[in-house]
Amino acid sequence: MADMHEQTTGLLGMGAFSSLVRLSVRMLRYYDKQAVLLPAYTDPETGYRYDAGDQSRDAVLVQTLRDVGFTVSAIATVVPQADARAGILCR
Repeated sequence: MADMHEQTTGLLGMGAFSSLVRLSVRMLRYYDKQAVLLPAYTDPETGYRYDAGDQSRDAVLVQTLRDVGFTVSAIATVVPQADARAGILCR
C-alpha cells in the first residue's frame, strides 16, 4: 500500500480532477480510451485513475477544441501526449 501512496502523492483523484476541469468522469474515461487525455497514474489493481494538477491545462484545451468543433481524433494530434510528461507517467 505504501507504493501506491508514493505513486499518488500530489495527484488528484478522478472526481477531484473532474470538478477542477469541469469535465464529467465519463468524458475523462472516454478521452483516456481515445488517448487524448491520459491519467498521470492508473492503479494497476483497481484501475482508479489519478491526474496531476498541471494536466488541467490539457483538459481545458480538449474541452475548448471540442466546443469549437474539433473531432476527438484531431484533438489527439494537437494535445501534448503523455510521453512528453514521462516524469509523471507511471502507467
